[in-house]
Amino acid sequence: MKFITILLALFFPVVALAVQNQYGQATQTTQAQNQNTNQNQAQTNNPETGDMVQTQDQTQARVQSPTASETPLQVKDQLSQRRGNAVAEAAQNLVQASYKISNTGVGDQIRTIAQTQLQDTNRVNQSIDKAEQRTSFAKFFIGPNYKELKNARQLREQNRQQIMQLEQLALQLTNESEETTIVNAIATLQAENSSLGGQIDELSKGFCLFGWLNRWINGY
Repeated sequence: MKFITILLALFFPVVALAVQNQYGQATQTTQAQNQNTNQNQAQTNNPETGDMVQTQDQTQARVQSPTASETPLQVKDQLSQRRGNAVAEAAQNLVQASYKISNTGVGDQIRTIAQTQLQDTNRVNQSIDKAEQRTSFAKFFIGPNYKELKNARQLREQNRQQIMQLEQLALQLTNESEETTIVNAIATLQAENSSLGGQIDELSKGFCLFGWLNRWINGY
């Protein structure tokens, strides 16, 4: 009797342990199946879930990648290019309209101003680009490149005066279609010239130790 009791005492813990292990494995299997089922249901309910995750990963990779982000210099280059394209298109419209004007004198003046606007705007952008190349260290001591900013400001003022001449010439037109083309081109030139003025003013700002001397030397 004692021998049977001892066997039972040894047998039951082993059985209990085996049952516990089997139950634990079954529980893990059930949890894994439930997890897979939930994922499958999510993909079934939203077929784009996998694509969204991949898109998010790709977006994060693009943000973290230096080659995918645009530097401030690239943004400014795009701004200059956009401005140049807008002025070029306006100048082209002015030239095309100038050949249709019956008053050849007015047409010649409009054509000359259009060509000058394009050239001067490109020169202003070049001066602004040179001014932006000055390092922050140099700006702190001697200030911005007032020489280039002065050149840009003078060219911009010439553009403004020429735009005013265009407005006077537009008043002499009798053809409504030609007048509309000229007026629209003038509006574009005014907007781009105003944008140039804002960029020049922005580059002129900032504290510098000896900027007053640099400004005085360049007559800015």
